[in-house]
Amino acid sequence: FALIAASSQSVLTQVLFNNLGSNTTYYARVKARSHAGTETLYTGLGSTVTLAQVPVAGIYSGVSTGTLQSNWSDPVNPSGTIFISELSLDPSFGLIAQSSVTSGLNSFFEGLSVNTTYYSRIKARNWAGTDTLYSSLGATSTLAMAPSSQISTFTMVSISSLSWQWASNNNPGGTLYLAEISSDPAFALIAASSQSVLTQVLFN
Repeated sequence: FALIAASSQSVLTQVLFNNLGSNTTYYARVKARSHAGTETLYTGLGSTVTLAQVPVAGIYSGVSTGTLQSNWSDPVNPSGTIFISELSLDPSFGLIAQSSVTSGLNSFFEGLSVNTTYYSRIKARNWAGTDTLYSSLGATSTLAMAPSSQISTFTMVSISSLSWQWASNNNPGGTLYLAEISSDPAFALIAASSQSVLTQVLFN
């Protein structure tokens, strides 16, 4: 007790202290004072830890075909506070795809599926092991893979139309492809274009 954080005098057998630091261990002691002003020795009341503050959700970074990074800020909790970051394919987090425990302000996830939407949330844990509520980072999607060429690209060629196909290159169903055709190998002028979730297109 070299430094007193707060004190109170009361005729009650309990006291409430406000405006304490989050995720901080506090020790308590109490003594009695007689009507004549004579004080007893202190009685130690042990220690407890205040709850941690909910971290502030940030934005995603490092998003690629198989990775992403969740970021957050923490302007209140002391250095060393533990954060639990979770990643899920389900917005209700019924199943956790990956999780991370760190004292830093970000979590890097890898080995993710291509062109897939992930949801992330973060919570803090105090020194006593009590968790805060979650803070949601919302959703983001990993990048799609560039489609690959088939051995037989053009499947039908006529006087005024042609169709061709490509391979998904591990992109999941529902991936949107943008196909363009041009008479210029540099594609300075686009003759026609098409958007489709299929891996083939017909231009007439």
